[in-house]
Amino acid sequence: MSSAVVSLHMRHDLLRAWLSVHTGETLYVALTRTVAVANATGAQLDEPVGAGYARAAYPIDAEHFELADTAELRSTAEVIFPAAEEGGWGFCQGYALCTDSTSGMTWSVGRLTSPTPVPEGMVIGIPAGAIAIGLED
Repeated sequence: MSSAVVSLHMRHDLLRAWLSVHTGETLYVALTRTVAVANATGAQLDEPVGAGYARAAYPIDAEHFELADTAELRSTAEVIFPAAEEGGWGFCQGYALCTDSTSGMTWSVGRLTSPTPVPEGMVIGIPAGAIAIGLED
């Protein structure tokens, strides 16, 4: 059996098509205490519990995602979470883009640029460009 590799041009076309099909929908950005495995469900994520935590809504459209040279769609806006409440959220290392505000599927998972503890009162954000939806070899 032979294998095939998809060209960068084809990956760009696939990502443009995905963006076109899903424009107008909303993804929900989850913070995770561990970096989730690809194909994890939203219910399998190790997210902060309680203490004011909620996934952040992020729209799917050309204003909020741009095509990068690396065959990825990259976020164009910072995602800011509310201040952590009583007890904080622990050490956050990753993110996941989910189809639902509490469970759903994950479209993409990744490591935060700067994993960090999130104590009570801290506001954490994920900078523009740090969230990606990509196609790997």
